[in-house]
Amino acid sequence: MICIGHRGASAYEPENTIRAFKRAIDMGCQGVEMDLRRTKDGKIVVIHDETVDRTTNGKGKVSEMTLEEIKKLDSHGEKIPLLSEVLSEVKAEIFLLELKESGYEESIVKEVKDFNLLDKVVFVSFNYDSLKKVKEVGGEKIGLIYETQPYPIQVAKSLKAYAMLPSYNLLNRIHANELKKNKFFVIPWVVNDVSILEKMMYFKVDGVITDKPDIMKQLKYLRKGNETLTI
Repeated sequence: MICIGHRGASAYEPENTIRAFKRAIDMGCQGVEMDLRRTKDGKIVVIHDETVDRTTNGKGKVSEMTLEEIKKLDSHGEKIPLLSEVLSEVKAEIFLLELKESGYEESIVKEVKDFNLLDKVVFVSFNYDSLKKVKEVGGEKIGLIYETQPYPIQVAKSLKAYAMLPSYNLLNRIHANELKKNKFFVIPWVVNDVSILEKMMYFKVDGVITDKPDIMKQLKYLRKGNETLTI
């Protein structure tokens, strides 16, 4: 079961920053998850919210700001990075790139191809149309994020999705088995508690997305101390 840092090691570092991504890898993550938006002048930057208000000392919509304006902002001592900066500086085995908007799929896929990282990237989104577009422009692996029922398995199959990313509280044994039967790579989010991590292991998921990469070490410690842990 692989560990993927949610916006990096976001429990310990400013989310979606290069520092957070590097910290996640240093803490044992094999991969990192990040959120992508587009600036007014068409640059792909890594930030979750529609606005910069929560995570920086600035105010305003990302889509209404130029890259130059974005780069002047402070995010707890860090800068909002470009996707290209993350792909250049962060050495991960897997990158989950979440598309927060539609209309810039081709630009994102192109940047990934420019870095020759297509085999290490899964393009993920809640948005079916964005994932379909990613496939059309050459993105090989896509993943469907979801947090409500009914389970969108048929949609994912029609999109030829590689991965399914359910909110962890949607998973039970039956649903997990159905996902595995359909050969999806299963990565629940956001798992920050060791008891939930135990349950995800029981369901035989392929990986977990977490704000706290050290949760994996906590699990190893508990299992070593008590081999009879149950779900």
